[in-house]
Amino acid sequence: MANEAHFHLKISFLLVLCFTVTLETKSIQPKFLDETYTLSFGNYTGLNSEVVSEEIVITANKEIAVTITDVPLEANFLVVQTHSYIYNVSLSYLGEAKPLLGTNIGFVHVMTALHLPVFYVSNENAVNITVMVAVIGYSANVPVPGGCNMEFETKVAPYLHLTSTNSLISVESQPAMFKKCSEPYYITYEFYHMYQLESDFTQASYFKAISSMISPNDIRLNGRLVCCFLFLLILKA
Repeated sequence: MANEAHFHLKISFLLVLCFTVTLETKSIQPKFLDETYTLSFGNYTGLNSEVVSEEIVITANKEIAVTITDVPLEANFLVVQTHSYIYNVSLSYLGEAKPLLGTNIGFVHVMTALHLPVFYVSNENAVNITVMVAVIGYSANVPVPGGCNMEFETKVAPYLHLTSTNSLISVESQPAMFKKCSEPYYITYEFYHMYQLESDFTQASYFKAISSMISPNDIRLNGRLVCCFLFLLILKA
């Protein structure tokens, strides 16, 4: 096909760790915001690889707002992710009618002049929870992960659905988007995994493992390549 192009997708899927992900939806209810945090790209040096992150303690039955500032002009979209240890948190943002609920969840924010990147994280448990919030900016030459979603719960689905048994881990993902889903194109997908230290189930080890596999460069450096395949997506407009 004359209008086909080949693009290599650097690892930009949101959830790449071998954890079982719980992803549910529920109705949004207005809440009083208890605290507001800011994640700044002010010291950011490179798109597609560098991570802006912070570990935040959310007290029991409280909700916080997180504002992303100083986003580079060349950023086309952001992948925003939240990770919690054992307990689920709720993540809501503009563009989705319902929040996400889980321990490893996130979304894509397409940069526009009209929408300030703001999202909300809620702890509806009876205990305080530490949440790692991370944001990565991507340029226009990177496919949007999950941008051609056809099955998952959110409009754009940059996360993986994981199920596991004692001997098998199954991974489901949605096609990435480059420019338009209606235009045929090839994208190469790479899957990596890593193991945590045996018998170390501490929160510190959990967040350390996630941090070491959170950006494309980190994944290639610390992960083990499982498989690689070329995928041609052709969707009707």
